Amino acid sequence: MRAALLTVCLLIFIGDTQPSVAAATAQLSDDTSPAVATQRGIALFGKPQIGANARHYDYVNPDAPKGGTLRRQSPMALGHFDSTNPFIVGVNPAPGVTYLYRSALYDTLLDFPADEPFTGYPLIASGIRLAPDRSWVEFDINPRARFSDNTPITARDVVFSYRMLMEKGLPLYRGYYAGVGGVSIPRKGVVRFALDKSAPREQPLLLGQFPIFPEHYWRKRDFSRPTFDIPVGSGPYRMAQVEKGARVVYRRNPDYWARDLLANRGRFNFNTLIYDTYTDDAVALQAFLSGRLDMRIENSPTVWSSGYNGAALERGDIIKFHLIDGTPGNFMGYAMNLRRPLFRDRRVREALILAFDFKSTNRLLFHGFYHPLAGFWSDSEMQAKGLPSGTELELLKPLAKQLPADVFKRPLESDDGLTQSQRLEKALRLLEAAGFQLKHYTLVDQHEHPVVISLLLNSQHQVRPALAYARELKKLGIALDIQVVDPALYQVRTGRFDFDMADVNGALAQSNSPGAEQDRMWGSSGADIPHAGNLAGIKSKPIDAVIKDVINGQSREQIVTAGRALDRLLRYGYYYMPLYYQRGYYLARWRHVRVPARAPRFGVDLFSWWDEPANPASAPSAKQQEH
Repeated sequence: MRAALLTVCLLIFIGDTQPSVAAATAQLSDDTSPAVATQRGIALFGKPQIGANARHYDYVNPDAPKGGTLRRQSPMALGHFDSTNPFIVGVNPAPGVTYLYRSALYDTLLDFPADEPFTGYPLIASGIRLAPDRSWVEFDINPRARFSDNTPITARDVVFSYRMLMEKGLPLYRGYYAGVGGVSIPRKGVVRFALDKSAPREQPLLLGQFPIFPEHYWRKRDFSRPTFDIPVGSGPYRMAQVEKGARVVYRRNPDYWARDLLANRGRFNFNTLIYDTYTDDAVALQAFLSGRLDMRIENSPTVWSSGYNGAALERGDIIKFHLIDGTPGNFMGYAMNLRRPLFRDRRVREALILAFDFKSTNRLLFHGFYHPLAGFWSDSEMQAKGLPSGTELELLKPLAKQLPADVFKRPLESDDGLTQSQRLEKALRLLEAAGFQLKHYTLVDQHEHPVVISLLLNSQHQVRPALAYARELKKLGIALDIQVVDPALYQVRTGRFDFDMADVNGALAQSNSPGAEQDRMWGSSGADIPHAGNLAGIKSKPIDAVIKDVINGQSREQIVTAGRALDRLLRYGYYYMPLYYQRGYYLARWRHVRVPARAPRFGVDLFSWWDEPANPASAPSAKQQEH
């Protein structure tokens, strides 16, 4: 759910029951809260793992030196960025403003370490109080908190930021905070969020995640419009330089008020962060190998296998390492647009999935780099397997009349032993049962119209597996029209649902604590709303019901059970064409870039890295860096 909050959209209509920015900030009173204990941290279930006396996260090096520069390729899709405000619809955001484990530019009320599934610790908020009946949550604003221009961060700024995001920000915020009934300032330095009875258990934690903006900066600016202005931030770095669409430079704020907090000690070590944008990844690779970039996250199996060479590799100045973490495998595949008549028949969707030849594609194109997708939570405890049983079966039984019989009768992965020829034969039988016929090597519908499917891609890197898929579809008489567009046009076309199939690489990434983001990914409420996130247009009452069970789970066991049920229903709905996934991260760094001895359990925290060029011989070997 952390990743989803920064990278995807959900649009749910919010009525006029919530106050405007001005009204919200006016709700300052002398009311006192009931006697509720102030907490230092808050976990979704149980208690935070880090003790009260801890001075840093377990996976960081608290003695990491400050200094140096980290130059890296923009992590965004290849192409130019067009706004330093990433929190609005329709922009390609400047790199570094948002990040899975903290933004360089903006702080939040709480910080969420990469070592725990979903636990928040103090950042701008120094304390948290949660009503016993979960009807409200309060955050104490640290009186030392400052923006990058040294202006105090106040409760008014927090309320302003919340309201600005709800009214003008990405639609995802209106979805994530739909359970919030209102926001007020009950007394100086305290922000209170009223929680509806429908609010999910994770709502207090989600409220700890939105970025805090300075009201004095944005008051006379239009938050909803793209801009290249350098904003006033609230995080550990200041934006120092912006070259439109090409480069962003951040400088560490030497006066950053929170540098000694638990969440920050041993992190944010580089004095300068430079993000360079490349429109050609081959050029970006050469920039790294020649020393113009300091680190690289590799997503190409071909490049990983044969593209890293040269004197720097031979000398050991460049270190490659594979980091395997505990997060579910990232789904790579295509959304099938159920708004188009062709895809409304479940048999057609299953046939299209059967046609993909993973084994040959992975062997011939990717050197065995990838792994076959086993659902949307591959390699996690929420991955559905075999037939439903135990508590999962109990959860699904009341929905049985609305579900296909396969859910209860056919074990998942039951087709694994089929050859590709057998898969294609089965696919053709399904298509014929759905009313299609193969005539003169062309699949036609009941009106003798040939079946042609458009596939929307936003990167040339996605073309090779698409061509392999097209060859298999051709054997079924189906023509695949591969359309490669830039990221901006991809956003426009997917927002208009102008596609048959569309690549969703990265957009369906899952965490170990699924929650409110599941509704925006698969729920009926957003199926017909542009940029809502339900790209396939799924409308299923059973899926909606199971999503509620995921969001409202009152224990870890309940969430896992509901997660498995959701995974099963999605897989047997055949809404997304799965390609493959990679396990963990493939990274390369120059030797002066150092990493902690232990990786976090859930992801890569680049903010825990540091620069140490003085004694290259003391750097860990590549073998030592394998986690």
